[in-house]
Amino acid sequence: MVKKYGVTPVKETIFDITQFGAIGDGKTDDTASIQASLDKAAENGGGIVYIPEGTYMVRVTDADGEQTATAPWVTTRGLKVDSNTTLVFDKNAKLSAIPNNSWSYTMFNLKDVHDVNILGGELIGDRANHDTKYTQSFRRSPSYQGETGWGILLAGSQNVKIIGNNIHDFWGDGIDLYGENGLDKNNENITIKDNVIDHNRRQGISIENADGVLIEGNTISNTNGTTPQSGIDIEPTNWANTSMRKANNITIRNNTFKNNNGSGVQTYGMSSHAEGFENGPTEISNLVIDQNVFDGNNTNAWNIQDKGGWDKAFNGQLTILGVDYAKVTNNKFINPNPAGMNAVNGDSGQEEPANAYPTAGIYDGYNKSVDIEGNYLPGQDIVVAGGRSLNYRYPENAGTIKDNTLNKIIVDQAISENTRNNDIHVENNTTGK
Repeated sequence: MVKKYGVTPVKETIFDITQFGAIGDGKTDDTASIQASLDKAAENGGGIVYIPEGTYMVRVTDADGEQTATAPWVTTRGLKVDSNTTLVFDKNAKLSAIPNNSWSYTMFNLKDVHDVNILGGELIGDRANHDTKYTQSFRRSPSYQGETGWGILLAGSQNVKIIGNNIHDFWGDGIDLYGENGLDKNNENITIKDNVIDHNRRQGISIENADGVLIEGNTISNTNGTTPQSGIDIEPTNWANTSMRKANNITIRNNTFKNNNGSGVQTYGMSSHAEGFENGPTEISNLVIDQNVFDGNNTNAWNIQDKGGWDKAFNGQLTILGVDYAKVTNNKFINPNPAGMNAVNGDSGQEEPANAYPTAGIYDGYNKSVDIEGNYLPGQDIVVAGGRSLNYRYPENAGTIKDNTLNKIIVDQAISENTRNNDIHVENNTTGK
């Protein structure tokens, strides 16, 4: 089963979770038994933890199953996976989160580890039965639903492969590559391949800290519930260690992004690019987006993070904001869905369409350089916007728009009087207008 995924475990000793007492009847809390098998593998210096057929209920919160912390970014919860561990699932094996009231939870917690593989599992979140009373009370808002319930959380970890899983219905993100406070290690050499990541609330995948990521052959779909609601969101964050605010050397290829209520893929390096930003700059660089299918993603979403910053938010099925360099090649964009939320204009107080360009297949704004070549966007636009002011690190866009099939190219000079678009080379595109 391990060889099927092209993975070579560091150690091949097998630890079957049923030999540690796991039942898998869909009713029994099997958390302690599964953790015991993981701990035994750790004592052995690594090994294969095998999950046979069955539905195993997992407590994804802290030890007593209740919410005790007041911060959403606590990374002490869930099943702790140590270095040199390979988890392999029977094709009919499932782990299901026990419904809870926690602001923050994790099914698999990979913190400061290396050489871990998660292969062929079905991981099921609790979004259908999550209790929001605690989060609403803490935030003093009856409408607040929360956002941080993770299927797989990585923090400061290296050489991790997540292959062939079905990860769905989590309260926050299916997978989060996190910048943990107190750690000075990047997530490095991460492979996320051939997974189905569906119907999670906040993101299919979030990349908050990473250097060296391959995301390939996945289907990421139906993300909805709390903004940004994207298939993938690349948004560097580490509030304690500003030097760790980076997401570099990321390749996203041969994936399908379908019916997400935000963009299929978005980067967000905007707020951190202002001069004097109190938490320091972020870095998003060497991003490759190649041979993906974007189908039916929202082109009229309003990202709540922009509230108060923009009168309107802008997005496409692919949204690239605040990057040093990205290359977007040979992607297919079909069925744009301009049916998202509207924004309230900060000046007039009136509701307006969130996006001035609701048929934007690609929105390219406030970047240093983006090359967009060989993409197929029938009936859709490529929108290019410069920086909002000269106080931003990248007030001038550069790059190439070449060999694309699309409706039209829009160069937006109307965002501010200081907007600039320099060195945009437009060549050999086939346009409808």
